[in-house]
Amino acid sequence: MVAQMKELEMILGYNFNDEELLRQALTRGSAINEKNPDASEKSFETLEFVGDAALKHAIAQLLYRKHRENSTEYVLHMGTVELIKNSFLSTIGKEMQLEKFLLMGKGEKNLTNKDRLLADGVEAILGAVSLDTNSKNDLLDVVLRFWKPYLELSTSHALQFCLKEANTDHKGYTLKSSNGNVITYGKCGKMDSIPWKMCIFVMRFILLLILLYVSLVIMSNLPNL
Repeated sequence: MVAQMKELEMILGYNFNDEELLRQALTRGSAINEKNPDASEKSFETLEFVGDAALKHAIAQLLYRKHRENSTEYVLHMGTVELIKNSFLSTIGKEMQLEKFLLMGKGEKNLTNKDRLLADGVEAILGAVSLDTNSKNDLLDVVLRFWKPYLELSTSHALQFCLKEANTDHKGYTLKSSNGNVITYGKCGKMDSIPWKMCIFVMRFILLLILLYVSLVIMSNLPNL
């Protein structure tokens, strides 16, 4: 296991000060329960929680730094959403070769589709890095190592397309990053969601009140017949 962790550290480009954090990030609950259901050994879940928050913050920072001059808040927000969703994290997990490092029970080992496990593992590892390091740049370096090819695509191309087509129905699209990997995007979020519909309703209601007021004023100024 020590040799495997060292290999993973090389892939990540980060050496852990506390290797127990990395071991915990790689340990699924199924592995602990299979070995000893009463064991106090910690699994990845708490680190996954930390990693989820750390990743959102890191991606937001990287997108802001790269696109602050030519993107809107909506584009940066949607770029972050695309780059932290589970389907994308599983792609990153495959690039990290996580499957061969995860400690799983027999049931999970036999799963045909391990995408969810890989996504969880990525978040747990990033959570471990964020807790282990004394420098905020270490986490950014790890994230940038794997997300860099996608930062440009997630905003300038894909999400500008979303904005342009915000009021149309389309089934999604794919983009290829500079390292040859393909990102498949789902249907873009529409701008005419509930808040926008509410605004339109309120504006129409106000217009109706104005018309009613004008009508009453006109009627009150008519001469009595």
